[in-house]
Amino acid sequence: MTLNAWADIAIGAPLAVFFAMLLGMRAWPRAVVGLSLLSALAVALATWMMALNLPEGGFTSSVPWAVTDDFSVSFGYRLTGLSTAMACVVGTIHLLVQVYSVGYMADDPHKARFFGTLSLFATAMLGIVLSADLAQTFIAWELVGLASYLLIGFWNAKPAAAQAAKKAFIMTRFGDLGLFAGLALMVSRLGDLKIDTVLLAVEANTWEPGFVTAIGLCLLCGIAGKSAQFPLHTWLPDAMEGPTPVSSLLHSATMVAAGVYLFALLQPLFLASEFTATFALGLAVFTALLAATVACVETDMKRVLAWSSISQLSFMLMGLAAGSQVAGFFHLVTHAGFKCLLFLSAGLFIHAAHTGDLLAIGRKVGRSAPVAALGLVVGCVALSGFPGFAGFMSKELVLHAVHEQGMVFYSGALLTSALTAYYAFRLVFLALFDPERESVEAHPSAALKWQQGVVVILAVLTLGIGWTGGDLARHLGASADEAHIHWMSSGVAFAMVALVLGAGLAFVDFGRGGERAGSFAKFPAMHRFFASGWGVDAFWRTFSDVGIAGLTRLALLIDRGAIDRTVDGTGAATKVLGGVAARMQNGRVQLYLSIALGLLATGLLALGAM
Repeated sequence: MTLNAWADIAIGAPLAVFFAMLLGMRAWPRAVVGLSLLSALAVALATWMMALNLPEGGFTSSVPWAVTDDFSVSFGYRLTGLSTAMACVVGTIHLLVQVYSVGYMADDPHKARFFGTLSLFATAMLGIVLSADLAQTFIAWELVGLASYLLIGFWNAKPAAAQAAKKAFIMTRFGDLGLFAGLALMVSRLGDLKIDTVLLAVEANTWEPGFVTAIGLCLLCGIAGKSAQFPLHTWLPDAMEGPTPVSSLLHSATMVAAGVYLFALLQPLFLASEFTATFALGLAVFTALLAATVACVETDMKRVLAWSSISQLSFMLMGLAAGSQVAGFFHLVTHAGFKCLLFLSAGLFIHAAHTGDLLAIGRKVGRSAPVAALGLVVGCVALSGFPGFAGFMSKELVLHAVHEQGMVFYSGALLTSALTAYYAFRLVFLALFDPERESVEAHPSAALKWQQGVVVILAVLTLGIGWTGGDLARHLGASADEAHIHWMSSGVAFAMVALVLGAGLAFVDFGRGGERAGSFAKFPAMHRFFASGWGVDAFWRTFSDVGIAGLTRLALLIDRGAIDRTVDGTGAATKVLGGVAARMQNGRVQLYLSIALGLLATGLLALGAM
């Protein structure tokens, strides 16, 4: 089969499932689930076939869709090492999450809608990845937002889920306004948005520096919204109100990584402006540190992982903004594996404990759920950056790239690494080593066997994926040396110090039993500040309240001061004129003749004056 055909399958198969569900197959949920699983398998196969059969130099195929004198839009595929690697990540994680969902959603009466919407999300995400034109990318980008809204709010009878879905949709729209503005600026100079055309324009240095900076900052707004970077990040923890497979698919591996992918795709444009690159790097370091501190005090398991995702997405952007596509994208790949593993393991714990509270999970479940415990330990060890595991291999490349940009950025990244080790091992100790654990053994249902199998597969992948850096670098068109780890370097030594300090403090706080509050609780003001998410969410609530109140007052002023007065004035004037006309129409012939003679005299005088 041709690459075009594989791409058609990757995007078309899940889209067909969505329309089948939409057009009436919801009455047969098992059929929808079966079709969805088959489409997910086809997507995974198609993405890997595109990656394995990619010719040297890549492959681009597009056809005009809308053409005017000043603007043209093309639809098609642009397959490169970057896009096919990302497609493999999306396809593989999508398949594993679909299999996991068979057990997780087994008893849900609306599972047909769930699987159909998952399929829509896969189509939209692959549309972003494989597009040949940024206009096509933008359409798929917005479709991802729609699918995410539907999945986060899947349990829409829960007020928290409905509110979280609205929050995610609205906040990401703010970022998308910037993205749209950036695309509009490009169109004003190029006349089209073909990715190859944009990259050639950047390479030829045809735009003045200020214009490049403006485009980069506008696009960065969209990236910040989709990849949950400060200040548009507060929607992601709330999005954990959706089903756990949604949390895993959207918020660990694919949707939130769409912004990172766009940065990697257009990395030459961002790096062409020193200001934009430095701003993006500083923003990523700040966001990573903020999110890591909140994860250190969060008590809900899924929300800890959500704040962790924000922090790790920032690490990806650090690597890209520092100039290393291999480092940033490699961390995206490894993070997809171990964070998906952590979310799906969390789903097993929550299913057994019927709560997401860490202390309750530690008391009720703990090590009595061995598969979940295995996934949690492997995922947290990888997340913390333990040598040889996936997180260490990619994060070390990121730290090396950031080190070359200055000690301020590097120090912030190292501090975040130490905090990452702290909250990762805190998660393990609270969930698995509670000294007051109840002696109740968990007995998983048959449906959970699907979920447990996926967790085991992901645990194995997480153990091995960190050693694929050289192969990934070559697939991206770079040298394998860019993924080489210098084990005896000072950078590795500093990373090990950060790991030991973070994990050691977590052991002191939580690993020895007894008091379970942690070191941050010894500083109540700091603890409250971190637990509040540094007050960013409160700021947005205040801003929205003040903004809505201001708009309401403005609308009231316009309505009463302008519209009402205009309408009332028109009515009053009509009434007065009507009264005058009524008095004039009194049936007296003498009055009518007087008016006629008056008009005639006025006319004659006017003619005489001329």
